[in-house]
Amino acid sequence: FNNMSGNNGCLSFEKIMGECSEKLEDIRFSGTRARAEGSAHIALALSSLAQKGNLKNITRLDLADNTFSDCFKDIASALSHCSKLEYLNLHDCMLSDEGTEEICKALMGVKAPLTFLDLSGNEITAEGSKSVAKLVKSLNGTLATFLAEENEMTSYGVKRVVKALHSTSLKMLILNQNECGVVGGNAIIDMVGGDGVDENVNRVPNLEAIQLDYNMFPAEMVERLTQTFGDKLAEMEDNDDEEDADADLEEEDEEEDAVAEGGPSAGVDALIMALGEVTI
Repeated sequence: FNNMSGNNGCLSFEKIMGECSEKLEDIRFSGTRARAEGSAHIALALSSLAQKGNLKNITRLDLADNTFSDCFKDIASALSHCSKLEYLNLHDCMLSDEGTEEICKALMGVKAPLTFLDLSGNEITAEGSKSVAKLVKSLNGTLATFLAEENEMTSYGVKRVVKALHSTSLKMLILNQNECGVVGGNAIIDMVGGDGVDENVNRVPNLEAIQLDYNMFPAEMVERLTQTFGDKLAEMEDNDDEEDADADLEEEDEEEDAVAEGGPSAGVDALIMALGEVTI
């Protein structure tokens, strides 16, 4: 952890991992300046361990600050065997939307009882947020700490994720620096029942801390968020409010979001209405 082992260190770590047994419970290989070549060794080692059945008792896995952009399938393969995993840190692993989707599918498939999940700094866009939202929804019974800061989810991505939250276990939510504007801010406020915080509809009643800085909230939204969350909200020191962050978002994102809100039949209903207006 937090050393300069680099690619050669990854190769040595792969050999060490090859000697591990099913008694293994905690793996931490993060902040080691491993690049793509070295990270591939780590991913392969984990996948090999999983195939041998030696990851079945893993409860903690910290792989932050590695480069899994070319080997995320091996990471996903390993995670698909971690049925007891409670802590997963994939901060700054260059997963992108494609890698994030594979990781989320693996975790949902194995039904890992995660209490801590960090997907920060992985270039996740509004498209990738769809997978994240599905995963978060599946973890509503266990997740206590969720981090997805330093991504590019925009307001619509943030909206998808927070709408998926219906959790009595969640205590900390960190969504700093996500290009989020008014649309996302409104969704975050709605998560707790609106500006007045209506406990009857508060979907995260045990939330203790939330971080939303370095987004694109105008001053009025910052004030509303501050009034809504009070001391639970970390200081909002830096928000780019020079322009409407949501103005340039693709219209199809908004339309798709509206269909999602209407349920599975919303798209069909819209098509029927459109056809009804056609004159033959």
